[in-house]
Amino acid sequence: MWHSAKGQTQTWVEFDFGEVQKVSTICIWNFNDAWHTDQGVRKADISIWTQETGWQKVRDDLPLEQAEGTDDYDEPVLVTLDAVKAQKIRFDDLASLGDAEFVGLSEVQFFGPVGLAAARLYPPDKAEGVGIRDLKLTWIAGDSATSHNVYIGTSPDDLKPLGKVEQTGVTLSQLKSNTPYYWRVDTVQKDGSVTSGGVHRFTTGGLAAWWKLDETAGVNAADSSGNRHDGALQGSPTWQPASGKVAGAMQFDGVDDYVDTGWAGHLPVWTVSAWIRSPAAPKPSGASGPVHCEKNFQIDWDHGNDEFRGAVGVRVGGMWYGAGFGDLKSDTWYHLTATYDGENLKAYRDGTLISDNAGPSGDADAETETLKFGRHASDDKAFFAGSIDNVCVFTYALSADEVKALYSGDEPVAIVDRPAPAVPSLAQSTP
Repeated sequence: MWHSAKGQTQTWVEFDFGEVQKVSTICIWNFNDAWHTDQGVRKADISIWTQETGWQKVRDDLPLEQAEGTDDYDEPVLVTLDAVKAQKIRFDDLASLGDAEFVGLSEVQFFGPVGLAAARLYPPDKAEGVGIRDLKLTWIAGDSATSHNVYIGTSPDDLKPLGKVEQTGVTLSQLKSNTPYYWRVDTVQKDGSVTSGGVHRFTTGGLAAWWKLDETAGVNAADSSGNRHDGALQGSPTWQPASGKVAGAMQFDGVDDYVDTGWAGHLPVWTVSAWIRSPAAPKPSGASGPVHCEKNFQIDWDHGNDEFRGAVGVRVGGMWYGAGFGDLKSDTWYHLTATYDGENLKAYRDGTLISDNAGPSGDADAETETLKFGRHASDDKAFFAGSIDNVCVFTYALSADEVKALYSGDEPVAIVDRPAPAVPSLAQSTP
């Protein structure tokens, strides 16, 4: 994502490939912040550069459509060039869609000349933590393509026909969790000949951990996912078998109580969810949890920074990004869920999307501390006062429907273990 400095709307953005490349297509996604799509680019000039030719303008006042401001915004502006040679490409003479202080773009991709085979398959090869509901497979059509034969399966040597489509994408039915899938797109040309594509693999996500916190006694909080991330009680957190939101819960005194799960897993994408109640509304003080990793993800109640108070945080490429849960009151149970899919950080309260930060891009940073409840992951002086219930972590970003189902009472194992066919079916083709 690119965003201008405040007040600098008459600006430009330049891309340097490092060496001369042939460019046939540019895909431009406009600024897609849900509340600020007017900060997108309304028009732009496009110029190319090589050392031999200098700067040459190839598009003048190119119009760009406003982004949708939703997480399924997937229709870029396509700029078709005649395999021009360029080492640098610059967008300048930018004009915003109405915002007086900022202008920005979400993403720009450059492609060389297209061959006969389908290209740029998504999810990319070897992708991990892919969602299990309504997954979109997309690609760029090969030259002279009239249709595409799509194949998929759980073995690269046994792909089954998914369907024949004229579009460059399909949406799949329910997939199995924690399962590798293999797929291929063959291109049918105008003359009826078929060009086979390469086999790509993606692996769906699943449930990583689930602490019900329903015990009545003992010094361990059991992980009900089967992944053995049992937590060890530190200080004197109190079991509350009759006072939880879902059966029992655990109460923390805000002084020295916490649970150390002993788990420092690296999740490039994720979902974290918990029922939380505190005797005090979030306040500006040390980051206290209640559910806290050092880098990968954290739900903060108290925090010295407004962006992270009553919010979820993720660190990507060494930078922190936050998304708030909205107004959180004292003595009230809240179902707080956060998801990160590699591009968008979302915060849900009681099953409803409250905020969406489109700033981060890429895998969440690798974790260096163990996940803790009731305390900052590394600061032994920052504690959470209140009750925590039913904490769960997934290795993929749940869909909005899945978040709502979790809030409505579906158990985490039910979310990921919904019936799925051995080979997924085609739910719909995607333009």
